[in-house]
Amino acid sequence: MSFAIVNFTSCSWDAPDRPNVIKVENIIGNTSNVVTAGIRGDDEFFGRFRVPFENNGFTLNLPRTLSDRLLFPLDALFEEAEGVMISDKDARIFMLFRELYGFDSNNRPFGEFRFSVRDERFWGETVWFYADRNVSIRGEIDEEKIDVNLKRGWNRVYLIDELVDETYFYLTTTQRPADANFQWHFSIRGGGLHTYPAETESKSLRNINSLFAR
Repeated sequence: MSFAIVNFTSCSWDAPDRPNVIKVENIIGNTSNVVTAGIRGDDEFFGRFRVPFENNGFTLNLPRTLSDRLLFPLDALFEEAEGVMISDKDARIFMLFRELYGFDSNNRPFGEFRFSVRDERFWGETVWFYADRNVSIRGEIDEEKIDVNLKRGWNRVYLIDELVDETYFYLTTTQRPADANFQWHFSIRGGGLHTYPAETESKSLRNINSLFAR
C-alpha cells in the first residue's frame, strides 16, 4: 500500500484551532448561478446555516457544540461490522456528508460543493464528523481499512480509493494523504444529488452510504 500520511496545518480550511470553520474557495465548476451557500436540510437548526456566495466562495462557521438531539450512537454504524474496534462505544456523532449546497436566486438547491480529488488512479472525498468526545475507530470492512481518530467537536474524515499495480486499496482516515491534490468542486446534480453513477462510485462511499442508511 502506498499511502503516505501527513497532517496539514497551514491552510485556512484545515486550521487545527478552527475545526468548526469550513472555508470554501478556489472552486472548480460553474458557480455563476449560486447566490447563497450552506447546509441543505429540513432541520430548523441547520437551516440557519446559509451565507452569501461572494468572490467565488464562502465561509461557514459551524457551531462548536451540537445539541444531543442531533447526535446518534457511533456504535450503531458498526453493529453488523466485524473487525471494527471503537474505543468508546458510548460516543455519539453527527455527520455532514454531501450536504454543502449552492442555492439560486429562487432559494433552490441545485448543486453541491465537495472537497475532493479524483483521477484515474486516486479518488478522495471529505466528510465532516462531529463527536461528543474523543474516540477512535480502527479495523476493516470489506477490505477497506479504517483508521479514524475523532476529537471532541468537528473533524474531517477522508474517504480514499487508490489503484496501485492494478489493485485497489481503500482507506477511511482522519489524516489527509500526502501529495493528494484536494480541491473544492461544485457539481450540478439533477435529481440525485447524493449519488454517483454506480460504475464510478467508490468502495468507501458504498460502505459509508450503507452504514448511514440504517
